[in-house]
Amino acid sequence: MKYLWMYVLMILAMAICANAETAYWDYTDECDYFELTLVSDVPDEAPIVVTDVASDLRTVPVTGLIAGRTYSFTMKAFLGDEESPDSEAFIYVKKPPTPDAPIYIDGVIMWDAVPGHTGGYLAYYREQGAAEFQSIVVSAGQLQARIPDVECSKTYEAYVVTVANGIEGDPSEIITATAPLCPPTNVRVIFE
Repeated sequence: MKYLWMYVLMILAMAICANAETAYWDYTDECDYFELTLVSDVPDEAPIVVTDVASDLRTVPVTGLIAGRTYSFTMKAFLGDEESPDSEAFIYVKKPPTPDAPIYIDGVIMWDAVPGHTGGYLAYYREQGAAEFQSIVVSAGQLQARIPDVECSKTYEAYVVTVANGIEGDPSEIITATAPLCPPTNVRVIFE
């Protein structure tokens, strides 16, 4: 019962700070130090263990996480020879980085490469006012995608996401662009 608060408060606090890649916890009992264990979803990869975390600390920066991987965090408290059980695991998915907003030219969505990103990209578009975005598969290494069947004078919305190991990052800013005006139709010459 002594370590119950550590379980509950740690999970809530780590969830709040997960995107900042800082493990944060609360602990109300006395202890000498904490230990953080981090296990990735890659089989046979050795866990990362941060030991001797000072008892007055409640945060530890977590570095070296790889985009597209899922990690399990657990904590323990130590007091003399006594060791708490592992906390409940907090699961964290490291998302790929967010790209800058794309641009739109003549039916093509284009964007800049995200520095350090080694995965791929997905582009999404919809006609303005449509309920759902449609995805466009982008070949590896490409930084553009053509919106299929662009209709003249229609307004489209588009954004881009990075992808690593099947995990999508946060979307870029959504852009709005209008296709060129429709040309005149039914043009003819009447001979009299």
